[in-house]
Amino acid sequence: MTLKKAYYYLFYTFWRFFESNPLKWGTVWKAGASISVLETIFVCSILNYYNIFIDRKFNYEITSPELIIPIILIMITNYHFFSKNDNWMDYAEEFNVWPTEKNFKGGLFVLLFVIAILGSLFYSFYLMSNINWKRY
Repeated sequence: MTLKKAYYYLFYTFWRFFESNPLKWGTVWKAGASISVLETIFVCSILNYYNIFIDRKFNYEITSPELIIPIILIMITNYHFFSKNDNWMDYAEEFNVWPTEKNFKGGLFVLLFVIAILGSLFYSFYLMSNINWKRY
């Protein structure tokens, strides 16, 4: 599976999750926002690890360019892939005809991927809490 196809499968999994809820309005927007949040969490994890292992004096805030620029790039990328045109629908049709077992394995992989990203963020905060920041 190519990276692009995996990205669309991640979107498809979120979209399918939101489609199964009673509130079906804005499912495309919710799926895109979920991916954006997940990517932003990943960027924050990377910045935390940079702060822990490379430069302890590095400090980023919500308004710092180190965080704002990647978030803008994430938004542009997600707009291009999901909102600008409906290419994701072609992939969704392909994923819909996959056997149930293959979709289950893919959904399980997506769940593990999400847990890994969230776990990475929590672990980076744990590592940061063990540092005596008064020394820096």
